[in-house]
Amino acid sequence: MSNKDDNDDNKESLVPAQPAALSRAGAASLATRGLHELSQRGITWRHAHVNLEDWMGLDPLALAISSRGLVASNRRSGSESIHAIAILDVTTGEQVTIKSPAFDLSGRPDAMLLGNSCIVENVAEGFSWSPCGRYLLTRSREYSRPVRLYDGCKKEFLGVIGHEPDCNSITWSPDGKWLATGASCCDWPPLAIWHIEQIETCSLEKRVELDIGEWFSGTSWFFSRDEYRGASFNLFDGFYAAAFNSHSTVVALSAINRLEFPREVAPRDEDQEESTGEEVDRLSVYSVVGFDVPSLHQKFRTEVPAYVESLAWSQQGRLVICSSSQVAVVEPNSSKLLALPFQGDICLCHPNHEWCAFASRRWPWDVVNGDDRLVIADLTDFNEISEQRITGGIYDMAWSSDGHALLAISSKGEFWECDFGAF
Repeated sequence: MSNKDDNDDNKESLVPAQPAALSRAGAASLATRGLHELSQRGITWRHAHVNLEDWMGLDPLALAISSRGLVASNRRSGSESIHAIAILDVTTGEQVTIKSPAFDLSGRPDAMLLGNSCIVENVAEGFSWSPCGRYLLTRSREYSRPVRLYDGCKKEFLGVIGHEPDCNSITWSPDGKWLATGASCCDWPPLAIWHIEQIETCSLEKRVELDIGEWFSGTSWFFSRDEYRGASFNLFDGFYAAAFNSHSTVVALSAINRLEFPREVAPRDEDQEESTGEEVDRLSVYSVVGFDVPSLHQKFRTEVPAYVESLAWSQQGRLVICSSSQVAVVEPNSSKLLALPFQGDICLCHPNHEWCAFASRRWPWDVVNGDDRLVIADLTDFNEISEQRITGGIYDMAWSSDGHALLAISSKGEFWECDFGAF
């Protein structure tokens, strides 16, 4: 990785001195403009290749980068009794494998009844770093889906905090006090809120779970089990992408409803054989739902055109949605979507400023696209602050702990850093 450029010479103050009579609104406007101008002058992009060769070949390959520049990945342990993940420090190049006991199936009558067809390999398939970039939660493909906690700095396994069948997502709140886990199975609570009491001792308490029946009956007509737009069947199919707002008081999740409609069948001739196919058409309806934390009272819902890959909240309460590579935003206290002039499968808002980073996501087997870009935009005027052409897309992104840099990693081991300097 190249050395940091020396941008200390000829630096100007953030906001020039102004008359004492300047209004508060005027001062805020000048500060925003000064910050934007400073970012334009001081941006430095760095690129390096990190060694992920030992991790390749996994299906699925899962990566996550922390605000400290630690990259976590799933890894095969070579043993059914051992679970393993890998952590790479992109600054030093050090790679460490952390091992923990795999889920023990011995003596489990439910597993014995189901047989070997339900048993999947003990490989992690999802990661979530804490806001401070030190602690890591993983969800596993094992039977019962254990959620494990690690100390990424000490490279230690801390313990299993619980078992979440069909867990799709684990999300930390920005203040580090709450967790949200989303699932896809209606027979299991699809959403749970956890309170983090003492992370060092693996002390977490599940405070509330969403009662799917009560939610269906008490929420908007859309989620009713009755007919929806002529549908004969309406099944909630689970929560997926999730994000807390900046105050850690609301969590937004992407949701899927699976609908079935009676199929129009033409009159059958006497000589025509009777159809053996299903006489229903299926349709998936995608939406984003917001819940108060920790009560889980529904706060809003908005429909989106396609599956949601990523969600992010800005400092001013804008909810950014990446859906089918298209980017939209929901303004505060509104459920209407506003399309943005960007494209991306993954988005990440700055922890302190009204900025958001967008990037396309590519899997290891995807064809390399030379037109992929990593864009950082200002959500107040929707103008680009900086952009960088990349090869192969981005798998995960994180803002550094001090907020001065954007860190990004691709599934092919390409590491990018956008440094804004000490603004």
